[in-house]
Amino acid sequence: MVRRLQERMTYANVTATIALFIVLGGTSYAAVTLPRNSVDASHIRAGAVRSSEVKDLSLEVKDLSTKARAALRGQAGPTGAQGPAGPQGPAGVQGGPASVALAVKQVTGAVGAAPSVDETTVASGAATCDAGQRVVTGGVRVDAPGSTAVQDSYPSGAGEWTARVGNDDPTAGHNFTVYALCTP
Repeated sequence: MVRRLQERMTYANVTATIALFIVLGGTSYAAVTLPRNSVDASHIRAGAVRSSEVKDLSLEVKDLSTKARAALRGQAGPTGAQGPAGPQGPAGVQGGPASVALAVKQVTGAVGAAPSVDETTVASGAATCDAGQRVVTGGVRVDAPGSTAVQDSYPSGAGEWTARVGNDDPTAGHNFTVYALCTP
């Protein structure tokens, strides 16, 4: 029996057996010593994980790329028919003898050209409500959003809305409009 074993012991057989023990020993060592979930995306080569290596039903929509999510949506179907009208709602509160009138006031201002690239110009404007009215809300619109920026926009009194606009364009001035929504 020993003689038969010696006849089959070649250099290739011995080397292959030693290599097998080294490989199995390294895998066993990694399985025993590495903490659970210690391998993350930075340890995996791009394209190394394919669909056959992913456990079925383990991925969620959030795990997919935007392109993959879009591919899942498919085309929109036709619009359905109009549904029946709902029941009549409860009666509203009876209004007073005078109705509330809202008025929009606006004022247009201009921001001058900045003297140099490093400096900016800031201008302010205010939309004022008529006497006896108060401001409810307001805002500002700039004509050149890439060159001008709203610094702030706020109610500055019972009947006024103020805005400050800055100009970052060293070559030209730009316009802006301040709005105030007024009510009695």
